[in-house]
Amino acid sequence: MILAQTLPRTWQAHVRRWPMLPLLYSTVFPVAAALITVTFWPMWQQDPFLALGNEFLCLALVAAGLLLFEEPVQQSAAIMLMVESKHPEQAAAIMAQYPE
Repeated sequence: MILAQTLPRTWQAHVRRWPMLPLLYSTVFPVAAALITVTFWPMWQQDPFLALGNEFLCLALVAAGLLLFEEPVQQSAAIMLMVESKHPEQAAAIMAQYPE
């Protein structure tokens, strides 16, 4: 008899998948925060309060998009929020294609 056949497969029951939301927040959000900071860097040099407000709003859109991305029905809205935080003119063009 083979040893692998006699051992129970209890180790598979203990291995759990990571929840999607913490995984998204730990991988996507820091990258988005760095890209948004680099994007607003010239504004930080001229008007730091305006840059802070813009960066805060963009990061809020990314966070809301990541939160919605976990729901299968809301994934298109989540993608739109994340795109809008970086490229508002592209988001407006995409939304114009889908009238309500």
